[in-house]
Amino acid sequence: MRGWGGDERGIAFHRTSVRDYNHRADLLDRLRQQVEAGLITLRVAATFPPEQAAEAHRRLEAKGSRGRFVIVF
Repeated sequence: MRGWGGDERGIAFHRTSVRDYNHRADLLDRLRQQVEAGLITLRVAATFPPEQAAEAHRRLEAKGSRGRFVIVF
């Protein structure tokens, strides 16, 4: 689904960007707690080490993935 309005199954989507939490460690910690408690579900398609960042970008540009690509430092 593209967009953030929800769908016919009654699932609500809320856009959250880490940029909205810039310099707010307290809010980032709250997000972490919500994820750990299962209140927020993250969809991660794959994780990559920094040396494979180019591959992550290639896969992102290829489209068709369901989830985000995460580079783990």
